[in-house]
Amino acid sequence: MAVSLPPDKEVEVVAFFGYWSAPSFAFDAQLEAWLKRLTPDVRLRRVPVSFAPYQQVHQRAYYALEDIGQIATMHKRLFSAIHQQGKRLQTEAEVSELVGAAGLATR
Repeated sequence: MAVSLPPDKEVEVVAFFGYWSAPSFAFDAQLEAWLKRLTPDVRLRRVPVSFAPYQQVHQRAYYALEDIGQIATMHKRLFSAIHQQGKRLQTEAEVSELVGAAGLATR
């Protein structure tokens, strides 16, 4: 089934995720591969979620990086730090250290 949109319309796909979540980490690689095949009328919007105070640190990090245009630089690094390097990243100081190590200024 194909859907046609008027030329001035976009499809928005919303992906809810948490840097703390192993399923989100596993899904992110698939999502990135899918993004490479999108047509120009499809846009992805990521929305970080939290259920605990330390997860709110991840939300703030995502929105701060989005605000300065550094999601492309740091998104995978945040996932990797938590799920591959075993870093907890549960405080702003821990996230700032990771961001600073990537060459981005914090505060």
